[in-house]
Amino acid sequence: MKYLVYITLTGAMLLLSACSSKQYFEPEMTYDAPTSAYGGVIVDLSRDGATLENGKYIGKDGISNINIGEGYRFLSESKYYVLASNVEGILKIIDKKTNESIREVSLQVPIVSATIRKGIVAYILNNNTFGIYNITDNKKVVENRSERTYAIDTRAASPMFIDNLAVMPML
Repeated sequence: MKYLVYITLTGAMLLLSACSSKQYFEPEMTYDAPTSAYGGVIVDLSRDGATLENGKYIGKDGISNINIGEGYRFLSESKYYVLASNVEGILKIIDKKTNESIREVSLQVPIVSATIRKGIVAYILNNNTFGIYNITDNKKVVENRSERTYAIDTRAASPMFIDNLAVMPML
């Protein structure tokens, strides 16, 4: 019996002492990047990049020389186009070759995320509406609203194109 009590107490001490020695990771070296390192102050973040105070953006290829305009925030980019939006729900499509806006589409609701591929823009709006817009025809192909919105976060995943399908991650 003494042997069983001794083993139980030893086991309990080992178990309880292990939990009290919890340690948290603290990095030895940290860095603070000055705003001059990336050309300005970041004013907005999205899943695909960041908008700088001077109107330029940081995308997957680094800091861009394209100015998306005052009041606009960077959404995403493709090989040929940059997508930006403002709080009024205007989607600006910028041609990377000319650095000029080729289309400004009023969607009336702030845009959470958007993706472009082969002249087709898939977008998600702040009120949980999703849609597809054709640049060539200058019209909405489809637009639908989901009833429930659980959270609104500008870092929400952007729509994706898989073959001929547009996948819309909803809010």
